[in-house]
Amino acid sequence: MSATKNKLDPNKLVLPGKKEISKPATNSQPQLVETAVQKIHEQPENGAGDSKPKKQEEVTRRTTLDIPESLHKAIKRRLIDNGQTIKDYFLDLAKKDLGL
Repeated sequence: MSATKNKLDPNKLVLPGKKEISKPATNSQPQLVETAVQKIHEQPENGAGDSKPKKQEEVTRRTTLDIPESLHKAIKRRLIDNGQTIKDYFLDLAKKDLGL
């Protein structure tokens, strides 16, 4: 094989012809579309299937607590047995202490 046979002449390269891209048909029923859009925007804020209004949540504050690792492990063991989160544990503890 000779090296000249494999070389392409860039001046002789031609792009293929343009392909027409078919556009989807526009909706022939604009009233149907408008009705669907209105139904979407008329849905209640708390979701379409919710029968109960959402409970308004109280504003929260974040607290960081540094505790010894041994105490943390003991708390985690108890919480795993009870199926409770650390957050819920400390909230329950504070509520009991404050009588809330």
